[in-house]
Amino acid sequence: VLYIACLSTGEKRTQTHIAQAAGITEMTLRNRYKHIKTLELDLTPILFNR
Repeated sequence: VLYIACLSTGEKRTQTHIAQAAGITEMTLRNRYKHIKTLELDLTPILFNR
């Protein structure tokens, strides 16, 4: 979700940077991102609810 939040807000972070921060591989990040996209969830309230 961190990677999706960065994409949604225009925050320039590489997959490598996000994966390292999360303690996962870049491949895991890409796979989870693809899986979350297939769910077609509306993450807007989660990302922008402050």
